Amino acid sequence: GNRTRMIAVGASQTIIISSNNGVAWAASPTTPPSGVVSYSSSEVVGIGIFVGTLTTGQVYYSPDAGASWYLILDLGTGAISDIYFVNAYQGYVIFNPTGQNARIYDTFTGGYSWWNTSPAVEQLGSITSIARIAAPVVGVETNKVNYVAAAGNASSTIGLLLTAVPNVF
Repeated sequence: GNRTRMIAVGASQTIIISSNNGVAWAASPTTPPSGVVSYSSSEVVGIGIFVGTLTTGQVYYSPDAGASWYLILDLGTGAISDIYFVNAYQGYVIFNPTGQNARIYDTFTGGYSWWNTSPAVEQLGSITSIARIAAPVVGVETNKVNYVAAAGNASSTIGLLLTAVPNVF
């Protein structure tokens, strides 16, 4: 969440929102299409909300705190394990496709366009699963451009922490 709005997502089309720092919670006024069963990740940017699906590789966006939803990214079968925005324009999505290697997608357009090819974020080779992503923030919402860290599994028993250097972005 951000300073006041918070979101939590889960199974059975669960999206709950708090507009008062978590004091009270309520179901989202609407949810994305009924074919989506479970959500695995979420992010709040201003009053806008992003949610990622657990099995269908989709990211939905609501510009109005859950009143309406738009499909903004459809990557195929797999999990969106994390969504992270450093400001209103720059954000990242981690996609763990079923039976393939993990990928990181980035946007510099607030989610209107996404990339995962050089010179943006490249595919991650043989890394099978990434769980979380973060970027250093300085001040209120200013990130150190071109730095990002991701954590996950290189195999079923080996954890990893990746950091990107400026020439990656």
